[in-house]
Amino acid sequence: MKAQHASTAWSLVILTVVMLSMAPFASAASCDRACLLEHAKQFNASILAHTPDQLGLGAKVQIRENTVAIALTQSRWMGVKQILSEGVYTDPVQGNVIEHVAAETTAGKPVYIGTRLKVQDGKITEVEIDFDDSDRVNLTNLVPYDPFFDTVVPVDKRATREQLTSIITRYFQGLTDHARDNARSRIRKRTSLRPWRFNKISGAIASSPRPTVRARP
Repeated sequence: MKAQHASTAWSLVILTVVMLSMAPFASAASCDRACLLEHAKQFNASILAHTPDQLGLGAKVQIRENTVAIALTQSRWMGVKQILSEGVYTDPVQGNVIEHVAAETTAGKPVYIGTRLKVQDGKITEVEIDFDDSDRVNLTNLVPYDPFFDTVVPVDKRATREQLTSIITRYFQGLTDHARDNARSRIRKRTSLRPWRFNKISGAIASSPRPTVRARP
């Protein structure tokens, strides 16, 4: 069970850091953490109510689900009946907000959804969705959301944006080199972080300037 939780936590950390660090950079300081959290809240409410037309989407909004360009009405998000747990990360520097959601569809199937919204000038300009409704989704590992993601890491203990980018680059280089088992150990060694510390810090620093995660029971 501990191994399953560790694997799930690792996956969430990697997905969050990838989506935040690889998103196109553009200053979006006009939307602070509270603003980004509100956009995520409104996004979820509109999707669950099947009223995506009420969202403040930009005129040239880019929407992708599992890397495929779609209209928001085509998203499998539209088949979700209820959200079971939720973790939200904000990055006011780049105007990104990311949420990890465990949910249930109208057919009663458990699903995992990772969603990134990019906000510029009060409008959502990008929607990136990672939707998993496969048999691999295990609600035991996702509900309730792991409380360590609520951790606020002290300023002097946080990794920098550059360090996060380096971590992700090395991780995927390990996958490319067919050395996945060694990828994590190399990352931990080079960043001088214990495994649990690496997960805890990486999972909590995604929000700037005060990295926090909102958990939903």
